[in-house]
Amino acid sequence: MASIYKLTGDYAQLQQLVENGEIDETQAADTFDAIKADLESKAVNSGYVVKNLEADVEARAEAIKQLSERNKKTKKAILAIKQRAMYAMETADIKKVNDPIMPVRIKNNPEKADIIDEKNIPAFYFRQKYELDKTKLKADLKAGKPVTGAKLTRETRIEWG
Repeated sequence: MASIYKLTGDYAQLQQLVENGEIDETQAADTFDAIKADLESKAVNSGYVVKNLEADVEARAEAIKQLSERNKKTKKAILAIKQRAMYAMETADIKKVNDPIMPVRIKNNPEKADIIDEKNIPAFYFRQKYELDKTKLKADLKAGKPVTGAKLTRETRIEWG
């Protein structure tokens, strides 16, 4: 069986021949029907492929979610181990362990801004994020308001199942 691309091209070519009057429409009817039947079969088979690929995407998304949870738990365990080791060293007033394979030392971090009450911080320290409100934009376009840089469109899609 030919590819969906070839069948679509054959159909368009046959249509062009009929429109140009090179072939009578009644003569081409059987060929049109055969191509349509093949295209319908290809469309159904494409649906099976799409459903399989969608299932793969869902399975990968679930795997990502599970791995992300494992990462969170591992990071939490790492933090707990670091905190316990640091507390033990600070309690015993140990600043440095000179192990040849795994040297350990307590170091000062760089200074950071510690937020005590965010409401009292002046506005110029805040970043302002501009985000396009597509819902409002669509409503205005539907209401007939002209908006430079945007237009209202409707697309089509294919659905299976």
